[in-house]
Amino acid sequence: MRKGFLIVIAALFITADVSANQVAALLRVKRSEQPDTLGFNLVEQLTKITYQLIQQNKIKLWDSPSKEIQITAASLQEIEQSSSTSFKEEDVIYIYESWTEAKREIQTKTIGIGFSNRDSRNQEVSYGYVDYADLVRFLNEKPAEVNANGNYGETPAFYLSAKKFNFSLVQFNNKVIQSADESQKTLKSFVGRSGFSVPQSDFSIEESKNIVYLVDRKPGGDTLLSNNSSSFFSAVENYLLSNKEEFFNLGGDKVQNFVSGKQSLRVTAIEVNEVWKKNKGQIYYEPKSIRFYVNDSALNIIPLSEMTMMDLEINGQKLVLTLLDKKFNFTITRINSQDIALRQAFVYLKALREYHWNQLTEFVKYY
Repeated sequence: MRKGFLIVIAALFITADVSANQVAALLRVKRSEQPDTLGFNLVEQLTKITYQLIQQNKIKLWDSPSKEIQITAASLQEIEQSSSTSFKEEDVIYIYESWTEAKREIQTKTIGIGFSNRDSRNQEVSYGYVDYADLVRFLNEKPAEVNANGNYGETPAFYLSAKKFNFSLVQFNNKVIQSADESQKTLKSFVGRSGFSVPQSDFSIEESKNIVYLVDRKPGGDTLLSNNSSSFFSAVENYLLSNKEEFFNLGGDKVQNFVSGKQSLRVTAIEVNEVWKKNKGQIYYEPKSIRFYVNDSALNIIPLSEMTMMDLEINGQKLVLTLLDKKFNFTITRINSQDIALRQAFVYLKALREYHWNQLTEFVKYY
């Protein structure tokens, strides 16, 4: 990092009013060094979200932490084009923070984020700086994109504030850190056994996965499950045929052949979205929605609130209870933000039932 850049960093923390019991910290976060067990890559997420917000003119990008010149979306694109680099593909970001020792934990406050890249000649390309105060509300809007290993429900802002990412110190308490070894020693000396303060979150109490699966009507090894799957499809077909008004309310008018009377109604797929939670080794299911495909056309998504009101029974059991019991064949197609290939679906299900939830990809890789 350039010497001049460090001078600007010092000025930033002076204006941030860091008091006597606080220290200034500059974190270097590398995309390629983030642990796969988290299922979340802070650099990947922040560059993607920030770039989109800049292009939409929802946040301001500045030339540096001193915020003397604003860089427009068009100017940012010109920087990318002239340097043959990509903002969204940068490997390293810099996070400006103040840290405070508070009893048995270290409290941190994020001030801003610096974005830069390297061109083909390994020369630094500075994209600019974003105030975290402008960015944070967007990082809290929706759950972070995580792969199968990740814990569903946490926001990107939570991962950042809880320090759930790998980083090294570039500058700490107005001192430039010269090496990775010095960074580790500085961290150990200041943080010690205290640990970082972790914000309260409903999703931190238990492990959670957002699961999407298809009810599988193909014959399987278990005759009972196969028969129940067939009954599931038959029950949905009969329900839609017997409730024409609800069928059209669900978007049945999109099924042109059926509407025109040229083709009978046939349910070709049943897609379910659930949150699976694990507590003390036990898996619990929370249905979110269901979607029926009729003659290969998708009807509208039915949320849980409407599912509970439907007079639809499978083998004498209400729809929601049928989903909770899982006594039918199904194929997982997505875990969190990760699509699951058909050839791996069985192994991922086995991993969910038998292995550590933050190491699902490793289980599948070596199964």
